[in-house]
Amino acid sequence: MGYAAAPSRQWRSGENPARWRGVLDQELPATAKIIKRRPQPSLPWPQIPHFWLALSNHDGVSATVVRFAILTASRSTEAREAIWSEFDLKAAIWLIPAIRMKMKKLHRVPLSPPAIEILHEMRGLSAARPDGLVFLSNRLDRPLSDMSLSMLVRGMSHDRLPEGEPPRWRDIDGRAAVVHGFRSSLKEWSLEHGYPDHLSEKALAHSDKDKVRAAYARSDLLEQRKPMMDAWGSFCTGSAKKKDSENGAAIKF
Repeated sequence: MGYAAAPSRQWRSGENPARWRGVLDQELPATAKIIKRRPQPSLPWPQIPHFWLALSNHDGVSATVVRFAILTASRSTEAREAIWSEFDLKAAIWLIPAIRMKMKKLHRVPLSPPAIEILHEMRGLSAARPDGLVFLSNRLDRPLSDMSLSMLVRGMSHDRLPEGEPPRWRDIDGRAAVVHGFRSSLKEWSLEHGYPDHLSEKALAHSDKDKVRAAYARSDLLEQRKPMMDAWGSFCTGSAKKKDSENGAAIKF
């Protein structure tokens, strides 16, 4: 029986002394401050080239968007809703307007050669109008759904596996990888390969929590990020490993 029935049974009178608003909210921290959100599953960075190879066996625009999101460390929405006017292919820059960014701040992305290759591929499949979507869905006037990307990656992790088997593509806790988690894969890879933390933070379009430092550090470090993103693109696609193999050298990651 609920506590709300107490007044009618004359077990208590007056307002509820345990109500949240005006009583407990003055004494206890907000729920959001108590519950810590668990990071989304992230595929360990050494597995990325293997995942990329498996992804290459999947046709369709959803797989292409996942590849592009991995290469650019972008969020699913940013990649799915990209339009041609945001890209300067000659300068190899993707300029995402503030209105489409989570932090509502313009974000520039240096495009690696594999990312440029994907864009040229998509250009051949559409009229490439300035206001047209880069990644066309079956409904040409609407972007792909986030679910289409999620289902693809989920299927790659679980399809045709015996019951009880761990996902093929999983994080260190055994959770199946998700699209958003590839951003963390870049983060881990960049730190392991000696890139300064602030470069990957800029690549991920994270805001600086130190307001004083953020007020002075206004550059987006585009030119410094370009070599990092080029190296990331080579690593993801396996081209760096292939190049070293052709030169007779063993590459270590």
